[in-house]
Amino acid sequence: MLSPCDSTCDEPDPKVLIALLALIGCSVYAQNAQILPAGNQGTQGNMGNQGNMGNQGNMGNQGMIGNRCFGRNEERKQCGTACEPSCNNRNPICTKQCVNNVCQCRSGYVRHSITRQCVQPSQCNNNNNTSTSQSPQRCRANETFRTCGTACEPTCQNPNPQACTMQCIPNVCQCNQGFVRGPSGCIRRQNC
Repeated sequence: MLSPCDSTCDEPDPKVLIALLALIGCSVYAQNAQILPAGNQGTQGNMGNQGNMGNQGNMGNQGMIGNRCFGRNEERKQCGTACEPSCNNRNPICTKQCVNNVCQCRSGYVRHSITRQCVQPSQCNNNNNTSTSQSPQRCRANETFRTCGTACEPTCQNPNPQACTMQCIPNVCQCNQGFVRGPSGCIRRQNC
């Protein structure tokens, strides 16, 4: 299973439309990302007076009327994070991206993954807030299952990615150390 940014023999130079990926919560900034004009990004990633998309792109009952947030323990942020902490991921790894005029949880609170309310971490209860991550899948030879993999896995075309986001690709099989993604799976670099 490849991440959205993996280069392959069929697609050695993948293009990522940042505005489209903003719809799933956290934007991906790939090495070869196609940057859209600034005016196009804000309208996609922030729903304005209708409410913001929150973590993972789910519309919750958080939102704003005028310049006021109506969710309990929320506050309006002129430059909020694209990856708000939640019960399932209290310290998300995220790009340095500013989401304008967004309602997000106050300091010391996280977004409950089911109710979408801002709660104290102690209110994140495992019975009512279970993770949606898959059980580990079987990976092919020279691969390891990772609950949080890299968006810039080494490939034959780019064995040493220099610029990469700290984006987490959830539940993915990726090449073991010393291997790169080749046309038919993970192979030693010298076999590319």
